[in-house]
Amino acid sequence: EALIHRELFNEYNAFVRPVKNSSMPITVEISLSLRTVYDLEEKRNTLHSSTEIEMTWMDDFLSWNATEMGGIQAILVPTKKIWTPNICVKNDISNTNCFGTHSTVQINSNGKVVWWFIRELKTECNVDISRYPFDHQKCAIKIGSLYFSDLEVLLKIVDTRTNSTSPKTCGFVSNDEWDLLENLNDEITISYNGMEFTVLNFAFDLKRRVSFHVNNIIIPLFILTCLNLSCYFIPYNAGKLSISMEVFLAFALFLYSILESVPASSRHDFILGIFVTSQLIFSAFTVVVNAILSYLFQLNSEIPMS
Repeated sequence: EALIHRELFNEYNAFVRPVKNSSMPITVEISLSLRTVYDLEEKRNTLHSSTEIEMTWMDDFLSWNATEMGGIQAILVPTKKIWTPNICVKNDISNTNCFGTHSTVQINSNGKVVWWFIRELKTECNVDISRYPFDHQKCAIKIGSLYFSDLEVLLKIVDTRTNSTSPKTCGFVSNDEWDLLENLNDEITISYNGMEFTVLNFAFDLKRRVSFHVNNIIIPLFILTCLNLSCYFIPYNAGKLSISMEVFLAFALFLYSILESVPASSRHDFILGIFVTSQLIFSAFTVVVNAILSYLFQLNSEIPMS
């Protein structure tokens, strides 16, 4: 193994693309698996997740005859010693959007380089809260090269279920709020200054777990709606006006608490917010009607009978 290292890196240049024909691009195959979702911040439109990423490519200058080298098929090398593609997460909102070189790669005897690692990401996600809390969110992680065009580095998506060689875990780990339904991956080509760049779009369809929201939002709203309607059947001498005002304040507090947890958006109609607002208006109308009727009832009771 020491002899392999000595022969491979004696004249190796980590700053030059490792191809014998400089007119040919290096094909970098990338697979990405979503391990878990830590948080989906609706107000910030941010997905905080943990991912497994694997990149493979052929290095023309890092191969050897395994038979002559004691049958060694692969070696581990720090990434700083070899050429690595400049790959970044395009929609990352942190300051570490590019994959660094403080890692280790596996080099096979045929020159195939395998770079596998786990990365925690914070990426942009356009949240649609129109069907909250029965909503699905489609979030994507966009990966591309920062400087290399397709003429130098060509990016390709690899299906993680069939072609991955990394030590994968048991798959997606559901958190308390989100389940992963499916992966929707595609390759996007972008033209810039006469050059083409490929961006890999790893999209995920996330479904919200609804049990908590049903128990703490939907059922209380249903009860308040029934109370709102029952105000018309309560006798005046049983505190009808005060009950209707309490229902109105409960709807107002409910609307405020819901709007505090969802983003302010004019692109999508917030169905639950519209329902609560309509009930708030109906409750305000009930308070006004009951106030007028209570005044007339009191006024009528003060008039002496002839």
